[in-house]
Amino acid sequence: MTRFALFITVGLTLASCASSRGRSPSRDSGPGSDAGGCAPSLTACGTACVDTRADPSHCGGCGLACPSGEVCGASMCAGSCPTGLTECGGRCVDTAVDPSNCGACDMACPMGELCMAGTCTLVCPGSEIECRGSCVDTNTDLSNCGRCGVICGSGEECATGTCVPTCAMGETLCGGVCTNTDTDRNHCGMCGQPCGMGETCSGGTCGAACFSGMTGATWESVSATGAVRGFQAYVPSGEMYMHSGSGTSLVRLAIATGTWETRAAPPAALAGWGSPALSGGALWEIRAPSIYRYDPTANTWSTPRADVVMGMRDEQAMTVVDRDGALWGFNSSQQLIRYVPSTDTVSYFPTGVTTDTYETRLGYDELTHSIYFSGFNHASFYQFDIATSAVTPRAANPEGGLNDIFCTDSCGHAYAAGGTSGTTMFRYDSATDSWTRIPDFPVDHGINGSCSVHEDGWLYVEDIAGGATDMYRISLL
Repeated sequence: MTRFALFITVGLTLASCASSRGRSPSRDSGPGSDAGGCAPSLTACGTACVDTRADPSHCGGCGLACPSGEVCGASMCAGSCPTGLTECGGRCVDTAVDPSNCGACDMACPMGELCMAGTCTLVCPGSEIECRGSCVDTNTDLSNCGRCGVICGSGEECATGTCVPTCAMGETLCGGVCTNTDTDRNHCGMCGQPCGMGETCSGGTCGAACFSGMTGATWESVSATGAVRGFQAYVPSGEMYMHSGSGTSLVRLAIATGTWETRAAPPAALAGWGSPALSGGALWEIRAPSIYRYDPTANTWSTPRADVVMGMRDEQAMTVVDRDGALWGFNSSQQLIRYVPSTDTVSYFPTGVTTDTYETRLGYDELTHSIYFSGFNHASFYQFDIATSAVTPRAANPEGGLNDIFCTDSCGHAYAAGGTSGTTMFRYDSATDSWTRIPDFPVDHGINGSCSVHEDGWLYVEDIAGGATDMYRISLL
């Protein structure tokens, strides 16, 4: 971080001062004005050219004087200067780079010279340029990003002269979105390198990893202690965790150890029978009228939108993600909801479905680029073609109503438990529009459980009938 980047910190800590004076710095407030013959880094205030970032008589704008005893830093008044800066005549300055106070207060550099490391010098080194009397690299400087005075915001960094989001360790910024190029099909190995239809991205390499629909012969037990209903319906290859959210609880399963841990509680109740979906390194859930975002690295929640059309009632629908990173949900106006995180846009797609779709089960299939859906415990089953928006009825679950235990593998198959009780499990094949029985679940699966497909080759199922203690998985081939 450059010395002038410290001004961001003082700006944040002194927000109350800016509020009382009705002003705050912005990305475009730094360069000043050329009016009155002033240099681009200064502002004309009457007949004087001043630095409104640090001048206590013009702090943040002409004529905005700081109260007696306060100093001016980053266009804001404060009682004292932050660590690393020195008060010189009511101004907070960095004597290592300030040409008017170079090395100490009132030690001005001769005309045409700059201040570097507290010493006056003639020129900036290398690719650095002069900004307000200091030498900076506008390719990386947070306070002078791309040009003098452009300040990057909180949670941003300066990359090649542009303010961009700061990505977590292991993530790469692609098209303005932080993503893991080891597992992202759209940016596999590097930004802009997509995998083909039916391929998966693992270790930054595309490969044909679609499941045949066949499974192993037996289920194996997995610890469900600490789990809650609402499994993440699809987990990309290489992911170490599977998340589960319901109501005010969010937990995650460390797949390698089979242990669960509690994560930060959401800002409001998640859908009781929903499912968080992973996109751009974050978990999302659409629960009309809000869209919730969870950052697994920071273990924090946010609410990017609170204006989603919900119809007459919240449908407790699942949330799933398509190959382009768009999130899909459902509302009680019988509309599919699409939310695109990279553009923060919401779209609605009427389905024409008139049957009850309460607790809507949703699944995405990449092979047909379609959303498959139906209401909980309802005999109907539908395909929504994303490319054409066409809705087509499909073969219903062999035992009638669709179970809450429902998920897809993105390879043309859906998996669902049988009726309201029992041990039967079924696989749906989009190519033949048919359901096939797979190995029975080891215990009564009930009707209020969850399932999840992990791209590494497992189908996970938890049943509520067993008191949230019966969780098993079976291999996908």
